[in-house]
Amino acid sequence: MLARTLEDTRKIAQTYAEENIPVLALLGELGAGKTTFAQFYAQALGVEEDVLSPTFSIVREYDMQEGKLYHCDLYRVEDPEELEAFGFEEYFHEDAKLIIEWPQIAQDYLQDAVYLEILIDEEGNRIFRRLP
Repeated sequence: MLARTLEDTRKIAQTYAEENIPVLALLGELGAGKTTFAQFYAQALGVEEDVLSPTFSIVREYDMQEGKLYHCDLYRVEDPEELEAFGFEEYFHEDAKLIIEWPQIAQDYLQDAVYLEILIDEEGNRIFRRLP
């Protein structure tokens, strides 16, 4: 899927929100638009408060219309043991959805996740590619 504008990104996020995905893992380089996508995704799920980057807090929790949304940014996590130390597995429950930026360190927890890669082309457009 190609996004030339922020509105295009919003529509793509809406499409993913409508799929009822329990765990959505976002891949992409710095500045690719992972947090922006996560903000639109959260809005589409009914989150009413401002969705902020969880880079320094690692996880932010939001109320959805039904349950919780956990927005995780694992960029600063250097060792999988850190995930266990802060109780990462506790965010996986049936009343919750997770959207995870920089998920590579948590692959052992994400066997059932949907992976979405965000790329930037030469013109600055975002390309959203769902990975198998």
